[in-house]
Amino acid sequence: MRPLASSVAATKRALADGVDVVYQGVFVHDRWRGIADFLLRQPDGTYEALDTKLARSAKPAYILQLLFYNEQLARLQGREPERIHVLLGSGEQAFAQSWLLRLP
Repeated sequence: MRPLASSVAATKRALADGVDVVYQGVFVHDRWRGIADFLLRQPDGTYEALDTKLARSAKPAYILQLLFYNEQLARLQGREPERIHVLLGSGEQAFAQSWLLRLP
């Protein structure tokens, strides 16, 4: 396994290079860290996070995890992603508009 710092650098490099899909993108900020299953490039060149779960229904913890990825993507790309995505074990893909999930 690669050291965390080199995995973070590889994620940043992949985003800067504009690859279509980043698999296992690594984010670290303050005391938080996470590994997004997929970062998907959108037509406008920004990225949105997609996580896969074996569960058949979405759970609140999934949303918290994806919001961390959103926050890190916003820092790197200069704007918050429009949506977050969860691909469930049932094959259903759930997504939410990011702005609906922000706290006041």
